[in-house]
Amino acid sequence: MLSFSKKRFLEERIKPILLLQVILVFCAIIVYIQTYNKINYFYSGILNIIAGVIFLINGIDIYNLKKRGYIVWLFFSVIWFGLALQNFFFKP
Repeated sequence: MLSFSKKRFLEERIKPILLLQVILVFCAIIVYIQTYNKINYFYSGILNIIAGVIFLINGIDIYNLKKRGYIVWLFFSVIWFGLALQNFFFKP
């Protein structure tokens, strides 16, 4: 089981893209900790943009590895970018 997860997450990935995703996840965690138990639409939009970029990078990674399913990741990134726009411009 460990060898399968090691092969899946480390050997089949493009290393700079994986590093960029890890950095973005840490940035998202820091932004989330800063805004815990607060309603702030700006930071919520920032978190949605980070999530959209992570999905976009994952889709590009899958496309570069010539695998199926990259359209789904790109679709999810467009949805997250739409949520970010909603939080930035259409505040309740």
